[in-house]
Amino acid sequence: MIDKSSESLRVFVMTAFAMLMSNFEVFQKQQFSELVDSNDFMDGFDDLELAKRLEKEGCNITLYRILAARGEPREPGQIVADSLVSWHNPSRVNQYFQIIFPKINIYSNSVIAELELMWQLRHSIVHTGGTITREDAAKVSSLRRFSDRKLVLEGSFILEVGRRLHVIVKQASAILERELRKRFIRQEGESDAEVDEIIKEIVGCTSPVPSWFEIKTT
Repeated sequence: MIDKSSESLRVFVMTAFAMLMSNFEVFQKQQFSELVDSNDFMDGFDDLELAKRLEKEGCNITLYRILAARGEPREPGQIVADSLVSWHNPSRVNQYFQIIFPKINIYSNSVIAELELMWQLRHSIVHTGGTITREDAAKVSSLRRFSDRKLVLEGSFILEVGRRLHVIVKQASAILERELRKRFIRQEGESDAEVDEIIKEIVGCTSPVPSWFEIKTT
């Protein structure tokens, strides 16, 4: 017999995790789009050079995509971000942010490995019914011994992933904030508090649980 309550909890946790990762993808795209739309605040930026870098990374904005956005005001950054693919690939996301700040990696190698695992788990939930296929297991070294197995995620899994994503987001945002401050063009008479507010608006992050942004030391 199947314990229906256990199966329902399993389905709920997997669904919640898939949604959590989707929201993380939206956050990455939104942060990138804010930077694209804020070029006027940054010293040394050239629209033509930015366009060339975007095209090199595969940004392809069609007339259809522009027309599809009618009726709802959208900034150029949103259309650009939606035109870029592979936001579930952390190495590729590093490259996207390097379009704006060429010398940075918002994700370290260890964080990339963590995110690759999370994205692969989401893929198995959304596309293979919660089973880690042999093909998918081969893509991530930490999953290779789990091929052809069903995912069973405990309730605490969502809590821990949420906490970890908070730390990852906070670290990435701190890197972007540092680079933005280097290039920020301060207007005459603008106070430090006003500059801080603008920078936080562009690359900052907030949460209903701000304590989760703190890195555990235990």
